Amino acid sequence: MKKVFLTILLITALNISLNAQSRGFGIGIVFGEPTGISLKLWNGGTTAFQGAIAWSMGNRSALRLQADHLWHFSGIPVSRGKLPVYVGLGLGATFSDDLNLSARIPVGLDYQFATIPLDIFVELVPGLNLTPSTDFNLDAGLGIRYFLN
Repeated sequence: MKKVFLTILLITALNISLNAQSRGFGIGIVFGEPTGISLKLWNGGTTAFQGAIAWSMGNRSALRLQADHLWHFSGIPVSRGKLPVYVGLGLGATFSDDLNLSARIPVGLDYQFATIPLDIFVELVPGLNLTPSTDFNLDAGLGIRYFLN
């Protein structure tokens, strides 16, 4: 009975590790514009919510909060893990002298390891500043996240 229980436990643990990057909650860091804490919560096999609490190093250093809804597509074939392409829609708020609200369109690659609950991502994010004035911007980031479940 003990061997059966251990076998079931091992199979469950391996299954969680192999699928951890496309489900559950991930937390990590992102470097670029902005730089800070990156969060990701999968809400389906190909969709997720992504957010960040970060520091913008643009014209004025400022706190940045952002949230995006992402859609993942089969991407580049790799020998181990997965490398989907994703696109999304989101909002950002930068708190400096003026509150800057922006619409975001993240586009990126998300390498998901086969045996450990990590992902590494790179993204470009064209956006439209909505307040205090209307103009275009471009953010970019490179990050890593660990998935808790």
